[in-house]
Amino acid sequence: MNIRAFYMECSYAYEQKRPMVCFKHPSFNNLKAYIQNDNHLYENTDESSGFVFAPFLASDKTIIFPATQSKIISSNLIKSPQTSDTIVLHPDNKTAKEQHLRLVQNAITTIKDTALQKVVVSRKIEVKLSGFDFIKVFHSICNLYPTAFTYCWYHPKIGLWLGATPERLLTVSDYHFKTMALAATQAAVENKKVEWKTKEKNEQQLVTNYILEQLTDLENVTVSKPSNKKAGNLWHICTEISGKLPEQFPVSRLIKRLHPTPAVCGLPKTPALAFIKKYENYDRKYYTGYLGELNMEGKTDIYVNLRCMEITKKQAIIYAGGGITADSYPQSEWEETQRKSETMLIVL
Repeated sequence: MNIRAFYMECSYAYEQKRPMVCFKHPSFNNLKAYIQNDNHLYENTDESSGFVFAPFLASDKTIIFPATQSKIISSNLIKSPQTSDTIVLHPDNKTAKEQHLRLVQNAITTIKDTALQKVVVSRKIEVKLSGFDFIKVFHSICNLYPTAFTYCWYHPKIGLWLGATPERLLTVSDYHFKTMALAATQAAVENKKVEWKTKEKNEQQLVTNYILEQLTDLENVTVSKPSNKKAGNLWHICTEISGKLPEQFPVSRLIKRLHPTPAVCGLPKTPALAFIKKYENYDRKYYTGYLGELNMEGKTDIYVNLRCMEITKKQAIIYAGGGITADSYPQSEWEETQRKSETMLIVL
């Protein structure tokens, strides 16, 4: 299918209030879409096949566009000249900054005074919109962030979300799996060597250790050395982890073990989650949840929902956060959320 027809099908589904998702995998040129045959809200079950969209809280319902209830189409992305050198004007909100600084300081104090080692705190940035065209924005996201999992997801009973996430939660093919520990952030500055502070290295190692603890009963687990991974205008530390699942091992079981990782929640998980629920003061919804294809022809590709935004009638709600440890500085953490929000601000 040519790209014009592909986008027209997605746009028509949206106009008809039919659930749809269009997406592109990292470093591939192929676009794919699921267009559901009806507007029913299907909940995922362990053995379902299709495209899943899961919230941050595991206690909330995971949505699926079932393969058996969807039209699946594809096309090749036509690359358009794009630049990420745009000067981004952040919404001027002194109150939001003060609130986030207090939240980070509260997290630091709690970590120093309790058994909590790390907690991820986040905020939302609201941007007024007029004349939003989701097809144009999705096309820009795909071209700006070719190494990310880029998507546009819509359900009339949930809403419209777009994003460009750098983080794979889980890939499974023929019982071989891959995941990653992605954490720590710094701005990508041209001709500047990437160097990490002890705080950032320790933060990322906590994520790696947690993931490995979830895989102790699995075979052939291998761990790469930490490396630098670029995502838009940011650098992260990434450790690749792979192994083999026993035959008949449900992919859903491994997803439940991994999500949410300390990269989006904290460590230990229970007190970190309790802190987020008590102090973050808003509902993350599908931010830091996960999304992707599940059990499709023996393959699963699931990503963590980062660098994303929710679109309402009058505004874009951009989500951004960062991992807090005892060595964090509130001002630096605020600046990190500013940089992360630019991934979506640029395309608006």
